[in-house]
Amino acid sequence: MSEVDKLYSRLFTVGSLRRNAAWYSVVVAGTALAYLVAGYVPLLAALALFAASPPLEYASLLPLRASRRFYCARRLLALNILSASASLTALAAVSPLGEEAALYALAAVYLWFKSFVYGGTVFEGLVHSLLPTAANCCVAFSVVAWQGGAYTASLSAICVPAVFAQLAAVERSARLGGFGAVSYAKGCVMSICLDDPRMIEGMLSSISSRRRIPVYVISILRGSRVVGRILVPYLHFGPFRNVGSAAFTRAAKSFGRSVVMVLRGPATHDLDLATHEDVSEVVNVLEGAPGTRLEGISRLISVTRGRAEARGFRMGRVAFVILSYDQMEDLPPSVSTRVEDLARSLGFEHAVVVDAHNSLDTHGRGRDGEAVEDVIDAARELLELLSREPTYPPEAEICEIRLDGFGLEDGLGSGHVTALVWRAGGCNVLLSFDTNNMSSSYRRALEAEISSRLGCRVAVATTDTHEVTARGLVEGGYVIWGVDEKSWRSIPVVAEGVRDAILHAAPCVIALRREDVEVRVLGDNLVERASSLIRRSMRLMKALTVLPASALLAGLLALLIL
Repeated sequence: MSEVDKLYSRLFTVGSLRRNAAWYSVVVAGTALAYLVAGYVPLLAALALFAASPPLEYASLLPLRASRRFYCARRLLALNILSASASLTALAAVSPLGEEAALYALAAVYLWFKSFVYGGTVFEGLVHSLLPTAANCCVAFSVVAWQGGAYTASLSAICVPAVFAQLAAVERSARLGGFGAVSYAKGCVMSICLDDPRMIEGMLSSISSRRRIPVYVISILRGSRVVGRILVPYLHFGPFRNVGSAAFTRAAKSFGRSVVMVLRGPATHDLDLATHEDVSEVVNVLEGAPGTRLEGISRLISVTRGRAEARGFRMGRVAFVILSYDQMEDLPPSVSTRVEDLARSLGFEHAVVVDAHNSLDTHGRGRDGEAVEDVIDAARELLELLSREPTYPPEAEICEIRLDGFGLEDGLGSGHVTALVWRAGGCNVLLSFDTNNMSSSYRRALEAEISSRLGCRVAVATTDTHEVTARGLVEGGYVIWGVDEKSWRSIPVVAEGVRDAILHAAPCVIALRREDVEVRVLGDNLVERASSLIRRSMRLMKALTVLPASALLAGLLALLIL
């Protein structure tokens, strides 16, 4: 699993509600049992602190609305498990200095941890991040006063100003050279809570690089009217939810009145667009003229080489090549360059290369050089066959197939399914699913259903949309289409949609246009630049720990002197 995949699989999922509740119960019960056995006063204080804090925190988050959605019960419990563990560790370490010192350490570390987390994740501002921190201060102060008396209670107040000073410092550090780790955390929360990508896109824009990206537009016309388009940018539709180009299909589908089928060329996360403005730059390519008319269209043919598969057809002197490799993630951008060179050597003017992204059953599968070579070999054989394929006057229909009852949490993007049907040596079908990956078994079952029922040759691809990523508590951060039983209920619906499209296929004109668009992408060295930025930010954040640590040491010193 790549570092990016690890990030997405862990960033938005912090255990399940049942597991976190069980672990927190173990922490509380273990603390209670230890107190009953040892009769140690600070353990009773810890028990009271751990029991009272979560409900008060939840109540303090109610006015925040959006952040409350992020701090659902499972995340709140996860935070309290971590803070309780840190506090108990501090209590055990300081216990040789006496009960008052241990009690002070318990409260100081607990408040430091909570203020650090809330200061870094509550994006509504400093005033709002004070609410849950103030709730924790009240609980800790009350518990210490109850167990330690007025003297210890007044002494523990030393750490409270330090905690609030740390909150202010965390808020101040939210911009470090433009953006830092705190901004990234707040931007992620903002994206989760409100589907508002502005904050995190600002950070991505600051570390992005400009690149010229090829974009192909294939237009289907009846008379002078464009009835549909196929849009193939050589981009990656990430990084997640509504950030960058993750919801590219939704933007493209909202363009104009004609149907738009979205596919993508070979690309990896370094070719994610940084902002919605860059998405608009690419989608606006659809506004241009249809382009060069293509004479005729061939039937759909396929070639298999090991676990690599190439399917495609030709439109005049343009090859349309759809590539996939069983159980492999994104094809590298170098694949399109090599396929285009092969196509030109065989007399084609252009080769539109599509990464089908349609054969993945589990998360985290990588790629290797041998797999890429198999893909190239399959593409070479396909192009050789296409160069000899006859073409037919185009009769086609393009339509959208809505899958009611499915949504982002099911792994289906807002673009649903788009079908292109054409008659050339029989019936041919190209399907585009707005999903992130597809189960190979689902794809084969769908192809078999359409082939046996309608007698068509079929090619299935996905957009690899990341609009569905980080929508729920699932392995890998998203649902692979076709891995669950529910998605299989869509097969007859898609087949019926294809049948209707076949009935409406009519003579048409096909035209192609290519544009190179300059946009901001995350870039080849995104990981290095982002890591450097986060390291700089974390160095500052570590320095902030001096505030509560200094308060803790001052309090312990006062205890020893007095």
